[in-house]
Amino acid sequence: MVSNPDYLLGWFCYLLGASGGFLVWWQMTRPLQLDGLREVLRLLVFVALFTPWYADPGHQAAVQNSGAGTEIVLGDAGKLVQGENPTYLAPALIIMLLEGIFDGPAHALRGLRPILLAAVVGLILLVPLQLARFAWRRRNRHA
Repeated sequence: MVSNPDYLLGWFCYLLGASGGFLVWWQMTRPLQLDGLREVLRLLVFVALFTPWYADPGHQAAVQNSGAGTEIVLGDAGKLVQGENPTYLAPALIIMLLEGIFDGPAHALRGLRPILLAAVVGLILLVPLQLARFAWRRRNRHA
């Protein structure tokens, strides 16, 4: 694959570019009058840009039974020895797009699943925050 400094430099460049793109999206959604819609759109773009996933298609979560109980090991991260390739992460959006283009739509699901999971978790966390903001604004408006 790539050397560790190249890998980190690639992530740095991606995060810098994705942050710039997200700031542009933030400004584009600023004029929206509906707070709920604006926050959901921002959340979905944030999740799509910043969700990482495993770059190796063969990387799977494995359940290992040990004497102390059941342990979930993500890939070979717990078994890494000198000379083996480490597990690399990549943006899930990039994985989804490239595997969809080169391997077909069925393989694009490997990158789409973590994005959908992160979006659902984000929406679950966003709903109580929106309700609290609505209650706070309503209380301050009548005070």
